[in-house]
Amino acid sequence: MMARMDFSKVPLTLAEQHPEWAFVSPGGGWQVYNGLVSMTPTGAYYQDRSLDILDEVIDRYPVDGFFFNWFGFSEVDYEGRYRGVCHAESTRRAFRAETGLDTLPDGPDSAHYAVWRQFADGVVERLTGRIRDRIRGRRPDAGLILGRSADIRFHEAGNAVGREFWHQATSEAVSALRAAAPTVPVLVNSVAFLDMPYRMAGEQPEAFAQYLEQTVARGGNPSISVMGPPGAVPYPGVAAAAR
Repeated sequence: MMARMDFSKVPLTLAEQHPEWAFVSPGGGWQVYNGLVSMTPTGAYYQDRSLDILDEVIDRYPVDGFFFNWFGFSEVDYEGRYRGVCHAESTRRAFRAETGLDTLPDGPDSAHYAVWRQFADGVVERLTGRIRDRIRGRRPDAGLILGRSADIRFHEAGNAVGREFWHQATSEAVSALRAAAPTVPVLVNSVAFLDMPYRMAGEQPEAFAQYLEQTVARGGNPSISVMGPPGAVPYPGVAAAAR
């Protein structure tokens, strides 16, 4: 049994009780999507409460592994809009302490954006390491699927409206992950729908089959993702996967 966890957002009512947890855009606003507010990885929700929730899941359920979704700084929101670098006070303090810089960039065109990306990656990787250590200490046989320092590397194979379709994309992604860490298994989640905003539209079976075949050919572990109970939404690619 796999536990899928997502600490990227909380309900608006909870964010209002703990505004210091929220991701703050350069203009000072929050990211709110369907009543959910994006969190900042430098805040206490990610840094502390995520581990409390992890402990509760371990205490209550015999899970075999953990997958963390949308784990990081949400410069791009769930609708694909660029919202900028996080300017939360906790991020300002951490950025200043680590880099010596008093001013955060706003986005890719700002000065020191490369420094920001290195800082942001470090925040996420260090937190990933703490989560990995907590799981190993409390549930040694459970695997973690998250980031470069996790037990299992992850790639999502799928299509998207407006994205150039490259037939060898899955093969290249798995090969890169396997080459970087040959002893670490790679899990490839192949999505059976066309794109996240079009989740009820099934992917072309022949294209979907490529994700699975290329995963296996390059030494990855294939899986598929559908919306709702199996069979509730017609995804013709699933039959191709079975073959």
